[in-house]
Amino acid sequence: MKKKMFSTAAITLAMLFPLTAYADNDVKVTLNNAPISFETAQPTIVNGRTLVPLRGVFDKMGYEISYDNVTKTATLKKDQSIIKASSAGLILNDKSLEGDVLPQLINDSFMIPLRAVSEASSASIDWNAATKTVNINLPLPENNSEEIPDTYISADPRGTMPVDEEQYINTLNNAVTSIKSTAVSKRCTPVLLILGLVDEEDVILADSYSEADLKWLDDNIDSILAMSPPKSLDAVQKDVNDYATILLKASLYCKDNNMNRADLKEKLNALGKERAELNANFSVDLYNYFTDNNVFFESVYGEEILDMLS
Repeated sequence: MKKKMFSTAAITLAMLFPLTAYADNDVKVTLNNAPISFETAQPTIVNGRTLVPLRGVFDKMGYEISYDNVTKTATLKKDQSIIKASSAGLILNDKSLEGDVLPQLINDSFMIPLRAVSEASSASIDWNAATKTVNINLPLPENNSEEIPDTYISADPRGTMPVDEEQYINTLNNAVTSIKSTAVSKRCTPVLLILGLVDEEDVILADSYSEADLKWLDDNIDSILAMSPPKSLDAVQKDVNDYATILLKASLYCKDNNMNRADLKEKLNALGKERAELNANFSVDLYNYFTDNNVFFESVYGEEILDMLS
């Protein structure tokens, strides 16, 4: 019987909140006893409360996550529940959630109180002081239980994915998402155009682009090309290398001050079409990997994981 997959969306957010408290690191988090990997920001304890990065936990709990840059508010949606998180606190369906530690920025990562959000999702929290591990016990939705065979109800949603392969996918996701979020924050029109994040007719290219303007992109490209995938993910890495090559070409074109803006725009448009075609191949290769390993990828990563290169 085909497994039921739960849709979520994973978005990395860039937020500006004040750091208000000292953070103690070296905290582990598990979901139904399955370890959660954090590639950049790590869970921390602030004033006795565990804070976790928005990405990595709540998307795996089934939340759809979005961010309003104007109001600087994160919104987490799951079933009929809507949680809004900001530096002012947490609100569940217009009712404030109690908590003595607020969402805040720690080392450039937006962190959110784990217990308040988890309990709002009907999850229970266990704390093992000896190992400094927080386990989130999240039950399957009752209305979906009958649609899933008993063998799958107790199954690890990550299937047979080895740890090194899961770490690779998480690292890749973070690296690609970093490019998108940085392009948005820096309003880097060439990259936004290639990624389809801005309409072609609205594009106005700068008169010139310097090495300094695009150093962030070159650094991200280097980190992607330096990744060493497990053998089973070689096809995925080939797609990713091609993606990095497209961005590298864009960087080189932009830094060619002898190229007029019309020619530059034409070349960037062509690279954008290449990127879109590449994403289709990537989606198939990653989907095949997930199905080969019995991974509930929508529940673990969110359905947008297959469109990572968009």
